[in-house]
Amino acid sequence: MRKTLYVLAVLHFLSCTIKGQSWSELGGLSALSANGQINGVCTDPSGNIYAAGLFTNGPTNTSGNFYVAKYNGAAWSELGGANTLAANHQIQCVCSDPSGNIYAGGYFTNGSGKFYVAKYNGTSWSELGGVNALGANGIVLTICSDISGNIY
Repeated sequence: MRKTLYVLAVLHFLSCTIKGQSWSELGGLSALSANGQINGVCTDPSGNIYAAGLFTNGPTNTSGNFYVAKYNGAAWSELGGANTLAANHQIQCVCSDPSGNIYAGGYFTNGSGKFYVAKYNGTSWSELGGVNALGANGIVLTICSDISGNIY
């Protein structure tokens, strides 16, 4: 009984002292215009924000190409320009390394039908390590970078 009263007292204290925060849509209402769910978000060393998921640059999530969206503090854009990644299926994860390269992985495949990690080097997208270097036979669920820029 005393344990229950203690827990209730702590919860009451926290509910009275924690100030609520409100959420807002980054860039304004429907600025990203994602036509599907967002699976991953990351930032780069310059403070840009990236989002990826089950959204396309077409009118529905069944047409168009899946892409990584970039928010530069003022507006959203397709990273690299229209159709430069041209992922053929949803993007599950996105991360940045200390140099500002952006990596994406997910359900998309290359021309050989292999799942891979895509790398954006500030100019163009490529398959990390070269074509079929990873040769994954399953989806890429998560990617991370260490302080030295190694990708896992």
